[in-house]
Amino acid sequence: MKSRKILALILTIAMVFGSFSMVAADTAAPEGGFADMPDNWSTAALNKAVGNGLLMGYTDGDQTLIKPDNPLTRAELAAVVNRAFASTSEADISKVTDVAGTAWYAGDMAKAVKMGTFALDTKMRPDDKITRQEAFAVLARAFKLTGTDADYKALGKFTDKADIAAWALKDLDGLAAAGYVQGSAGKLNPKANITRAEFAVVMDNLVKQYIDEAGTVTEVVAAGNVMVRVAGVTLKDVTVKGDLIIADGVGEGDVTLDSVTVEGRTVVRGGGENSIIIKGNSDLGKIIVAKVDGVVLIVVEGNAGVEIIYVDDGPDDVIVEGTIGTLEVAGDNVTVTAVNAAITNGVVSGDNSKIILSQNSTIQNESVEGNASEIVVVTPPSTGGGGSKKDEKPEVKEAEWKDTGKVGTNTIDGKAYVFQGFELWDAEGKRIDLVANNIE
Repeated sequence: MKSRKILALILTIAMVFGSFSMVAADTAAPEGGFADMPDNWSTAALNKAVGNGLLMGYTDGDQTLIKPDNPLTRAELAAVVNRAFASTSEADISKVTDVAGTAWYAGDMAKAVKMGTFALDTKMRPDDKITRQEAFAVLARAFKLTGTDADYKALGKFTDKADIAAWALKDLDGLAAAGYVQGSAGKLNPKANITRAEFAVVMDNLVKQYIDEAGTVTEVVAAGNVMVRVAGVTLKDVTVKGDLIIADGVGEGDVTLDSVTVEGRTVVRGGGENSIIIKGNSDLGKIIVAKVDGVVLIVVEGNAGVEIIYVDDGPDDVIVEGTIGTLEVAGDNVTVTAVNAAITNGVVSGDNSKIILSQNSTIQNESVEGNASEIVVVTPPSTGGGGSKKDEKPEVKEAEWKDTGKVGTNTIDGKAYVFQGFELWDAEGKRIDLVANNIE
């Protein structure tokens, strides 16, 4: 909470000071420092932003400048956020008419669309100065802080709430509810611009520590959010007094939490089929799974505790294993497969989504709220009584399995299947040959 109060103060200052821009700002920090580095409230944050690779400088003759008071453009902000999360995947933006493929920001605009921080449109206005409401909306989406309150009560304290664009209300309400937006003199000033210095301070308060090297980490900052930007990291015997963000830069790699306490949320934006392992005496509250695509696996082992796993829209498939308090599938068109999982509450609130219970997984309390959604129990057919039923046609509702001892994933006729150690029988009672489908 202390860091959020500091951020509120900085945002108040930010409304008083001027505004910022970056063109192809790609010059690293010079040995002697930036010629125009200020000595004020923003100095420490600017230095951290440069040190963590978020901000670059400008070459101006024989000087290198940071230009703290320049107003940020939309392309520049996209680049800063992409760097913060170490994102590399790009969306197809070939139909965007105002982003030339040769522009310095073409890749960053494509990454921003892929991350879900910028909406894809025929025009993305990369050179326009970004407004405060646009900048805050990008951050809310990146850090998964978009609000869910239909009345936007957290924005009620601002006298200029009516000036907030309808599309930005949920995002700004989420930031305000989390304590990251306080405003000045009762106003949010959503249409004002934001400078490089101001945004550096905002980012410093949203992330206090970046982990950029693989290996075991046994010490984190005393307070604030921590972001893991590379795969192969093990956090061990630490307490994160804030949010833990597993960033896009982790890619399809793995992160292990060994006896880790996270007092805030754990936001999973990266990870693959062997990805997030939670073990030891780890204690996590809410895990938000927000990877933009691909398969992500979350395993809870031993005495580790996880209160909530919340699956947002984005991942192709999510696999969870272990003891979980509540599993909620909130995204549309998302499939979550539980493997050897003991789940207290299973909730499917998204549309066309499902939870598949396999390999002895159980849910004590079920709730299906989304349209065309379901919770499916997949069990092996009985082999008792009159001997082997290997060649008999089983009674099939959706799918049935016979134990083979094999585990894997595959795509058949364009549909992803998770093979959890059984033979798969289709809806017509025909056995699918797992070996023929490359399951080893």
